Amino acid sequence: MKLEEEEEGSSGGIPQSLLDKIYDSTGSVSGGNRGFLLLYVNKDGCPTMSSKTENPCVQMALSKLIEMATTSKEDDFSL
Repeated sequence: MKLEEEEEGSSGGIPQSLLDKIYDSTGSVSGGNRGFLLLYVNKDGCPTMSSKTENPCVQMALSKLIEMATTSKEDDFSL
């Protein structure tokens, strides 16, 4: 199974306007902490990832969160 990464501005998958709304709903307006990492199954049935982050630190934090979620037991995971 291969994870496809959605290209920014691509025509397939989730509409860019919705991804922009998700991004605008994250972090704080004054801080440098905006971003999201979205995993979903696209219309072709392939696992897909779409992300947009304000800086590399946010990307790293989200990646670490995914790692923690996938390596820990369900009942051990908490934010």
